[in-house]
Amino acid sequence: MRLGIIIVVLVCAEVSPVVSTSPPVLIPSKPPPQCTGTTFIPVTCMDESVVRVFSGTNGAHGKHGKVGLPGPRGVKGENAVMCNNKRTKIKCGSMYENYLKEIHEVRWIDDFLDYLLGYDLGELTKMEMVEWILTQNKKIIHYTSEIEQLDGKVDELTKEVQKHLDKEVNALEQKVTELKEQVKVCHRSSRMLAAAKTRMKTIEVQLKTKSAQLVKNIAFLKRGIKAKAEENKDLLKKLTTSTSVANNNAKAFKAIMTQNDNLKIAKAEAEERDRITMLEKKAEMQVMAKELATLKIHCKDVDNQKLIIAQLRKQIQEVGKVAPVIKPAVQPVPEVPAPIQPRTTAIFGSTDTSKPITSISGEDIGHFSGHLRSGKIVLQSQMGNDKSGPYIILLRRSDGSQDFKKSFAEYKKGFGNSEEFWIGLDILHDLTKSRQYELKVQLTDHKNKKFWARYGKFSVGPGPEYRLNVGDFTGNTYNALKYHNRQKFSTFDKDQDSTSTRSCAEGTGGWWYKRCHLALLTGNYNKEVKEDKNGVRWYDRRVHGRYYSWKKAVMLVKPVVLLKL
Repeated sequence: MRLGIIIVVLVCAEVSPVVSTSPPVLIPSKPPPQCTGTTFIPVTCMDESVVRVFSGTNGAHGKHGKVGLPGPRGVKGENAVMCNNKRTKIKCGSMYENYLKEIHEVRWIDDFLDYLLGYDLGELTKMEMVEWILTQNKKIIHYTSEIEQLDGKVDELTKEVQKHLDKEVNALEQKVTELKEQVKVCHRSSRMLAAAKTRMKTIEVQLKTKSAQLVKNIAFLKRGIKAKAEENKDLLKKLTTSTSVANNNAKAFKAIMTQNDNLKIAKAEAEERDRITMLEKKAEMQVMAKELATLKIHCKDVDNQKLIIAQLRKQIQEVGKVAPVIKPAVQPVPEVPAPIQPRTTAIFGSTDTSKPITSISGEDIGHFSGHLRSGKIVLQSQMGNDKSGPYIILLRRSDGSQDFKKSFAEYKKGFGNSEEFWIGLDILHDLTKSRQYELKVQLTDHKNKKFWARYGKFSVGPGPEYRLNVGDFTGNTYNALKYHNRQKFSTFDKDQDSTSTRSCAEGTGGWWYKRCHLALLTGNYNKEVKEDKNGVRWYDRRVHGRYYSWKKAVMLVKPVVLLKL
């Protein structure tokens, strides 16, 4: 009990003691002393009742009596007006009122204890003093407990306020972080924009350089075109000369016909047998005249012209022998310098243009007009993998540079470039209709392993069906072309396959489809290993998958017996 009294005295040490001789019950009521404990002052902020907290002791930075946070050690309080932050507002209520009452009681006890310090205890009885002190000490203990509870509530409020403040601070820090990130993004965007500008300048310089180079190339092409024009003029002159020669040949032939007419007049009185023989010879001469007319368009081979002229002379001499021995009053037959259309035309290969590979009928020369070189028909050719040949290249697939999804008209004529091409159905028919040809198929997979198939019999029928005919198979791969034997040629715009439910050529190249294919070397090209039903296909499941698409494929043809001139 004495300890509690001493504590209260220490808290209120700044109050001057009051000496009085009156008994305790006669102590006058007086206003509470200015104790230095925490004080709550009620104020009104924004039409709302709040409490401003004052610190009565010197804090770490605060000063006596200045505004600060709750507690005896508040921070400096000049800028900590609680009305500025709703999180520090404390509602006025019973807690505050009770607290004021308790403070008032404590201060009254302080004053009374001060009074007792100056009171003469000899005037009170011992029992009265003990009872009074016990009663007051119980009150002090009770009030001290309530004060501690209030201090605990104040601490809780302080913690809640601190939590709210921490949340706000964290939110502000997060916003600051986001703004920093946005600033970084802006910096990166600026650097990217600067890099883009630099790149644009570089591209602009490159465009100027390429434009200058393009101008130079155009000038070079113009000079080349002029040179070609000069060459074309020379060729036109040569053509004019050839036409003049052909006209002279026609005149010479007319002279020959005139001589024949004179011979007929001279032999009019001959026997009937001689007359019939002469008529037959006349018919032969008319056939030769037709051949001469055809020669005006196509023939440019001087060696063949001389050979045919010699044959004409021989025939004319035979005609003269059959006629009766009459001395007609006519001039001798002049020499005919004109060339005559040959019955056949030699076909040369690009590997060796000095030796012909085969020949065609002179009537079919029109389909080969795109392959004329210096008066010769030259077709793409190569030797076989086994050094046999030379072969004429029918089809080549190697890099996918040529699209084989072509129309029927294009497959008839032929198309392609130096690496991938199709020779043409009309040319195939013209080549294979007059003699027996063999076909060789050479395949290369994506591991560069080579396979081959040979057919001793190969031909293509006339249009519009262009039927395939193959036989006598040998090779180290499957006989895939057997499935297509005797089939018509089909494209996406001309369906001639053997199925009526669909068009086998839809979405891929033309071929001799059945229902639909085991071989399709005009299919879609794949640069990587792939199972593609419409790829460059040659079925052989012993080696690769069912729809394996080959890396390279070549179809080669040559006559079974090479032409020898």
